[in-house]
Parts: sequence; C-alpha cells; structure tokens
Amino acid sequence: MTAIEQTGTKRFRMTREAHTRLTTELASLRSQRGIEVPDDFMDYDDGMAAHVERQARIHQIQKLLGTAVIGDDPPDDGIAEPEMVLTVRYDDTGEIETFLLGVNGVDDGSIDVYSMQSPAAV
Repeated sequence: MTAIEQTGTKRFRMTREAHTRLTTELASLRSQRGIEVPDDFMDYDDGMAAHVERQARIHQIQKLLGTAVIGDDPPDDGIAEPEMVLTVRYDDTGEIETFLLGVNGVDDGSIDVYSMQSPAAV
C-alpha cells in the first residue's frame, strides 16, 4: 500500500484482492449478533471482551477501507514500496525472509506483513 497524500490525509494503495477480503470480513463482523446478557454473569465478561475486540476490528477495517486507493500494483522500478512482496537476505546470518510490505490488518495470513514503521522492515 503506497502512501498517497491527499488533503492532509494519508491514503494507501490497496489491491483489489485485499479490498475484497477486507470488505467480506467487515460484512461478516457486522452480521454477528451483539452482546446478550447470559444467565451466568461470568459469560457476560467473555461476551463483552469479544464484542469490544469485534468493534475494534470493524473500526480498523473501516479506517483502512476509507483511506484505500484501489488500483494496480506499484511499478517494478527496483525501489521497495508498500504492497510489494520482498525477499531479503540478511548479510550477518545468510537467512532469507519473504514478506509483504504493507499495512497491518490487511494480510490474509498467508505471508508475514510488515508496515513501513516496523523495525523488521528496515
């Protein structure tokens, strides 16, 4: 997701696949039932925690979708940019790592995602 400045708001390039995945997840989260008051008050705490987590994820997805610019992949000009899959070899260990340079919260779990602010992406 390439950061794009537009009237002071950072916008991010997002693939159509990522947009579809997030839209589907958002619809699923929104369709889940709200908190119910169970007979056992201890279950209420678990339900409340799940509700809070669900609301936080809904907010995160809405923010990502609201700042997304849907489009093609960034140009392959030799410069690492968000929304690119990168393979890095560490000189000191020889270890090779492949990851998506992007925005956390967009990934589908098939590959590690490092944000531009991540120390691992440096």
